[in-house]
Amino acid sequence: MSFPSASRHRGGLALAAIFCATAAAFGGPENTVIVVNADSWASHTVANEYIHARGIPPWNIIYISDLPSFESMPVEDFRTKILGPILQTLDARGLSPQTDAILYSADFPTMIPLSGDIGQEKLPQALTPFGSINGLTFLYQAVGLKSPGSMDLGSNYYYRRAALPPEKTAWTGEDMELYRRTSAKIQECGKKTAELRVKPDPAATETLLSTLRELIGTMEKLREKHPNAAELNYNLGCALSLAGRPEDAIRSLQRALDTGWWEVRNAAADADLSPLRGRPDFEQFLARTREIKFEPQPAAGFRGALSWLPSGVPVPPETGRRYLISTVLACTSGRGTSVREAIAGLRRSVSADSRMPKGTVYYMKNADVRSTTREWGFGSAVEKLKSLGVKAVIEDGVLPQEKADVIGTTVGSEGFNWAASKSRILPGAICEHLTSCGGMMGENDPQTPLTEFIRNGAAGASGTVSEPFAIQQKFPTPFIHSFYAQGCTLGEAFYQSLSGPYQLLIVGDALCKPWGRRLVVKTSDLGSGDKLKGTVKITPTATSPDNIRAGIFELYIDGKRAHIVKAGGTFDWDTRGVPDGAHDITIVATAADTVASQGRLIVPVEIRNTSEVLTMTAPGGRERAWDRPIEIAITQPGAKEIVVLANVRTLAKITGDSGTVKIDPRTLGQGPVRLVPVALRDGPGLKQIIGKPLDITIVPPAPLRAQTIPANRKLVDEIEVRTGTRAPVGATRAAGDWLTKAGVENGDEFSVEGWFEVPEDDVYQFQITGTATIQSFAINGSVQTWPRGKAWWFVPVHLAKGLHRMNVAATATGPAALDIRFGGSGTRTLDGTRFKRFSK
Repeated sequence: MSFPSASRHRGGLALAAIFCATAAAFGGPENTVIVVNADSWASHTVANEYIHARGIPPWNIIYISDLPSFESMPVEDFRTKILGPILQTLDARGLSPQTDAILYSADFPTMIPLSGDIGQEKLPQALTPFGSINGLTFLYQAVGLKSPGSMDLGSNYYYRRAALPPEKTAWTGEDMELYRRTSAKIQECGKKTAELRVKPDPAATETLLSTLRELIGTMEKLREKHPNAAELNYNLGCALSLAGRPEDAIRSLQRALDTGWWEVRNAAADADLSPLRGRPDFEQFLARTREIKFEPQPAAGFRGALSWLPSGVPVPPETGRRYLISTVLACTSGRGTSVREAIAGLRRSVSADSRMPKGTVYYMKNADVRSTTREWGFGSAVEKLKSLGVKAVIEDGVLPQEKADVIGTTVGSEGFNWAASKSRILPGAICEHLTSCGGMMGENDPQTPLTEFIRNGAAGASGTVSEPFAIQQKFPTPFIHSFYAQGCTLGEAFYQSLSGPYQLLIVGDALCKPWGRRLVVKTSDLGSGDKLKGTVKITPTATSPDNIRAGIFELYIDGKRAHIVKAGGTFDWDTRGVPDGAHDITIVATAADTVASQGRLIVPVEIRNTSEVLTMTAPGGRERAWDRPIEIAITQPGAKEIVVLANVRTLAKITGDSGTVKIDPRTLGQGPVRLVPVALRDGPGLKQIIGKPLDITIVPPAPLRAQTIPANRKLVDEIEVRTGTRAPVGATRAAGDWLTKAGVENGDEFSVEGWFEVPEDDVYQFQITGTATIQSFAINGSVQTWPRGKAWWFVPVHLAKGLHRMNVAATATGPAALDIRFGGSGTRTLDGTRFKRFSK
């Protein structure tokens, strides 16, 4: 059933121009927001790499601190600690009108329990009350209503349904609201009917039937206006079934099938249709659902400022439902990958853009329900891909075997080992499997996680964060690969194939587009390093080796949209509207093709409307080890204050017009970082001056050397806990009340020690939280002083291959509690299988 969408203004003037000029479009760094867990080294590091590789503007980076968990968070906390602050920041920065996507870096809670929004309402068993962080971000309007609306399996109107005849009448806001209310009431009637089957009540039954008759009348009037609304036809069929009108119900269901309601396959399990079961005409209907083939609606570009109707048609703002594309860039905790693996995957996906790969899409067929749930679309999807010039096959088994050309795969299995298949995933591939636990990232969760695909080279993969009951609406249809092959981004391909996205965790590069058509943007009015002042006229042009034409051009200054013109137009940009100094000008061309392909030209320039200049010196070279401060000297005569920014985050301040600052590289993570000095001035006229950016790369210090143990000592499978002068105690796992069981009491000073081995030189990480106060954390005697948040402390350590020793010195406060996790490829709670102590 459908639920309402919140109305939230996100800017209208520029959006109206876009909508009138061309179809929607998503695929640009200017329209993509990256959210970073400011306490997590891994989150910084993954984000740094992606920001650099994709050219994400500094205004589009949002940092969030002090999250209580990177695994799970109640929906109210998600609203107040993550989603709300993101949307508020976008509004404050003026980015809401241009934002299409919100992507999360590592170490954000991937599972969001929804019980707080359900209350006492009883939902069908299949609607398990757990959402994914990206699914709920996509459905941000429904989440804002604090209702179960986000769990509606038809909530995504951007979803590409079967190709339909054009609507007889456009949906109005009034019609949509009436349909929403009526559908919700029909759902309530279904629940009441189920209760009355268990405990009959003639008076209540008569009241229920009276209500159903009224609701059916409303739906039939709506159907007169919107005869091709497939979801409406299906929901009307449910109401007719509940009202005891089986022949009319089956006719409405048949109509739903005729108008493109793909999910009729779930009719066999729909409780509202239980009165129809056993009827020959219903069985004939079910047989038809298993045989019918569909041609999906054409792929469509996406823009967050536009709305969508139930028919999948984009409309101007505030007319339908609005969404924001969302994925998680990497999972590096629990059953995740290593940071190194995540970065390698993102680099591969960036390299895949517009390469027009020649690989094969493999649809894997077996007797498992995880496979049969989606087999209905395999044949149609293969035909569609072949019509696009992409090879696709249906094969028996779990994985493609010994194939070197996997550009995509749809799998249905609870467990697999990709390496054992000896198949090779090509850059840019979408690989996903339907299974109950694919998106559950806890260290002890069962079945094969989606990260198995990412680790082996996929640009994107997905899995549900809770038991999905093998329901098609919760997983991508087989057409995900055909949308991708039509030139859509990975993010667009996923959400066009996903009817009810609330539960699906999608990990990968949302901007990746291997089949993206190319637009080459040029202008003779700008050159790299040009010094500009006053009003500048910029006339853009675009050519295409793929025979597409630009419909509109957008001008962005430092990632903020400033102007939009139709093809052939000229930008008149008054440079006095921005501070003097270094700026990036971006011109984006959007084609008039179905998926609104894009091309862009980025030109670094200097604005010089005055003679004021900010100078900065920073000796030390391009690469900076994270354990050595970065010293920067800055001068700007007349400045009241000078700040150093990284992605609009203030790192250091100088009071006055000159001085030297020291920046702690550990606050930046690892990888490529851009530091920008900005002088702030008093008085009329010039308020800010921007200096030339400093581009550096943060690298780890030399690895800590492996240790050896005395020849006469042996290690046993336990972690050592030592309290005061008491004899040390062994613990098998650092979880729950393990310290209390080891004899640690309130006020005790204690230490935890463990010897562990790593398989190769790399940066590994510890994650620590708890009520105990930590005095020091050391590896091989080297105290680690990485900055810590209020909840979790994330500590990366560069280790050489071999044996190492961890030591934690702390004081118990109340019942002592420490949760310590460690890993390279993902992280796991310390236990005796990996951390040892000396035998007695």
